[in-house]
Amino acid sequence: MLKEFRVLLTCNVCGETFDSDYKLIKHMSNSHPQPEKTGWMGGEGEHNCSCGGQHMHGHQHYHE
Repeated sequence: MLKEFRVLLTCNVCGETFDSDYKLIKHMSNSHPQPEKTGWMGGEGEHNCSCGGQHMHGHQHYHE
């Protein structure tokens, strides 16, 4: 007997569907990594924060 697969969430980047938040979050972090949403200005490869500091955006807010 097949287990019913309930689609609860859809990836807004590629349209793939998932049945739990965890699976969607894991998929997003692996397939579509995004810059941290902490004042990010500029595209990929640019590391200029809107606060004016020249630093990388990671899990923390670093200033040189």
